[in-house]
Amino acid sequence: MKRNVMGAAALALALCLLFAACGGQGASPSDAPPPETPTGSAEAAGTVPPAPPEQPLKTSGPEEVSPPEGSGPEEPEKPEKPEKEETPAAPQDDQTKPPKEDSAAQSTEAKKWQAVTISAADFGVTENPIGDPGVLDGIASLSLGKLIACSLASDGAAAEGLNDELWRRFLEDPDRVLVYLELMGDQRDGYWEHPAAEVVCQTIACADAAWYNSVEFGEILSDRRVRYSTGRIAELLDVMEQEHAAGLERNGWQGAEPTQAPPRETPLENWQAISIDLTDYGLTGTLSDPRFEYIFNHGNTVPLDQLVVFDLWGDALTEGSSEELRSRFLEDPDTVLAFLALMGNQRVGYWDRPPAANVVCRHIASADAAWHGGTEEFAQVLADCRTAYPAGRIAELLDVLAQEHAASMVRNRPAA
Repeated sequence: MKRNVMGAAALALALCLLFAACGGQGASPSDAPPPETPTGSAEAAGTVPPAPPEQPLKTSGPEEVSPPEGSGPEEPEKPEKPEKEETPAAPQDDQTKPPKEDSAAQSTEAKKWQAVTISAADFGVTENPIGDPGVLDGIASLSLGKLIACSLASDGAAAEGLNDELWRRFLEDPDRVLVYLELMGDQRDGYWEHPAAEVVCQTIACADAAWYNSVEFGEILSDRRVRYSTGRIAELLDVMEQEHAAGLERNGWQGAEPTQAPPRETPLENWQAISIDLTDYGLTGTLSDPRFEYIFNHGNTVPLDQLVVFDLWGDALTEGSSEELRSRFLEDPDTVLAFLALMGNQRVGYWDRPPAANVVCRHIASADAAWHGGTEEFAQVLADCRTAYPAGRIAELLDVLAQEHAASMVRNRPAA
């Protein structure tokens, strides 16, 4: 009996040694572990996005989309003022199918990029905005994005001029302001840690309640309540209405008759919601500029506004930015299209000075056709957007995307 036990143990040991020698061949394979999700860091929590591994400099892009070498000026001229900038319209009775609800305000957890930045530093304003002559002496000429970023970075009496300008722009073009605020998503201001878009809404409402109690403000709120009955913009209107009522009470306006808003001392021809001018972001347009180089190396995380500016003026360096723009369009076409529509009729300084938004559309379409052979995903997204946006500026941008994609497919067709 003892001999049998010892024999069995010896046999088992021999089998184990044989199995180890064979390296476990024949064992059932296990599922590969899922990739680790990077944890948050101090860098990710701020306005500077987390840095992925450095990528080598790319010096070529799709042949059909990059401007000819040297065509982009070293110091791009400031884009001309558009005759009239069209706002991506909210759903109205005379439109067919509205854009997807809450399309531009997706949670930051759903994607790793923002549409627009709220950091004054991203506009080249590194000190107190009020102490910056480029801000204080030209408030009315600031793009809406830069104006909002500077307002969020200022406080107290120092911000009165900025806040008054925000109020005026809301009265002049409430739809454009509301769409921009929706594009801000769930980014938080750096002081109260509240959603920055809601802080701006409170700022606008407080300005009217404290200084004007205007007829126009009440009329706009009432009208937009009908136009934006649900979704993120409806929530922003709630914030405005509540803050305005509280502001009237604080300032002793309760029961007082509203008055007409005073006109601007100097009429403003137009203002940009989103600028495409490198100087508005404090950029020079070369890799000797650390911030320009940062955008080049971190294109997958920088806000869409900086990525677009880089793509428009980066010349031969834009291969990576055009590919990233394509990825963002496929991931969230509504946000990208709303952003491009807010760019209005600003024009680039090369080729035949086409609208900048059209140039970006061409880059997106050419990237899909030249580098991916024309994907089914791109075609499906385009078809879905055609249904959602049958008219208006976004419909025109979809035309540009479709036409450039078809032309690029022909240009990149292999020779017979």
